[in-house]
Amino acid sequence: MAGIFVGTLAAGKWIRRLTQFSKLSAIYFYALVEIVVACGAFAVPKLFAIGESSLLSVGESNSFAYLFYSALIIAGSLFPWCVAMGATIPCMLAYLRERKLLGSGGFSFLYLANVLGALAGVFLTSLILIESLGFKRSLDLAAVTNALIGLGAS
Repeated sequence: MAGIFVGTLAAGKWIRRLTQFSKLSAIYFYALVEIVVACGAFAVPKLFAIGESSLLSVGESNSFAYLFYSALIIAGSLFPWCVAMGATIPCMLAYLRERKLLGSGGFSFLYLANVLGALAGVFLTSLILIESLGFKRSLDLAAVTNALIGLGAS
């Protein structure tokens, strides 16, 4: 949640400046963020594996040090990708403002769509995809979906 907060805050603060400086539409930054999220699906398992091997040198699995370093590794492995996820809404809002498509209550509907999509993704993944495809192929499917969203947006 901290990563999503940081991503939303940072993107909300910088997206207007980025679009003005680069002369690019906000949709390109949205596309970039979606592609970064897709890359996270491949990076996080590798970062977890690196963290796991480094934790072996700490010692007992019930020690405070092991748990502390484990929490740091998990947080550090997930944080950049959560920041990217948090940046999606400000980038899309900037694009909708750019195109003058954001009317009264536009943010509410965008946020509602985002929450409903996230809920559907959680249920679909946990109840169907992981059971039928396995964890690795479900993760690959999620990465491809995010990459296609990013490529389609650009």
